Amino acid sequence: MMWIAGVFQFVKSNIVVKKLLLTGGGFWTNWIHGGLKKETTIMRNLNKNGLNLIKKFEGTVPFVYLCQAGHPTIGCGHLCRDGDKCLRGYSVHKIKDMINNNPTMISNNSCGTYKVESNIEVADITFVTDKEINTLLQKDVLDACKAVEDLITVKLNDNQFAALVSFTFNLGRGALQKSTLRKKLNQCKYGEIPAELNKWVYAGGKILDGLVRRRKLEGELFMLRPIFV
Repeated sequence: MMWIAGVFQFVKSNIVVKKLLLTGGGFWTNWIHGGLKKETTIMRNLNKNGLNLIKKFEGTVPFVYLCQAGHPTIGCGHLCRDGDKCLRGYSVHKIKDMINNNPTMISNNSCGTYKVESNIEVADITFVTDKEINTLLQKDVLDACKAVEDLITVKLNDNQFAALVSFTFNLGRGALQKSTLRKKLNQCKYGEIPAELNKWVYAGGKILDGLVRRRKLEGELFMLRPIFV
């Protein structure tokens, strides 16, 4: 091992050799700077089909409301968690109690883009800007993309990836992880995925029309071949 230490010290002290190796990048650059480092993973991007599908069904609401499953939600389908800046210091439990104690259906009468269960006090406290909404959306999309990349081991085209990201954005990493859908897809049973998607249409023990429509479009997107231009 003494000779390795000697070579390392020589490289460290020899400007010409160091410069030569540094221009090669990769392994040598990491070694020169104190050891091997894990390469940065490039996250796969969600295509427009997937992003548009998410926006279509999530809608955009600039304050906390209760989704159809009864969870405090804000922006473009962001599920609120304790510590979120948008809660302004309140806990999720407290916000939910405030809404349940005085529920009001609030709608955007100017263009009819949303009609949700909240109340005026909560809407005023938790109001967020478009910039904040987009920041939350980007983070949630990245989380869903990462879940699909982590849990699906077979190759996916862009539309297949987008359909699964929409599904995961809506239902969470845990749903994808425990699903028969995941098991079948990782066995290369691509043709069975639309039917598996259609099983996920329940919230609170009831079938929701919005989920039925969403799963149908996700299934169609999954089977749609990408168009390259």
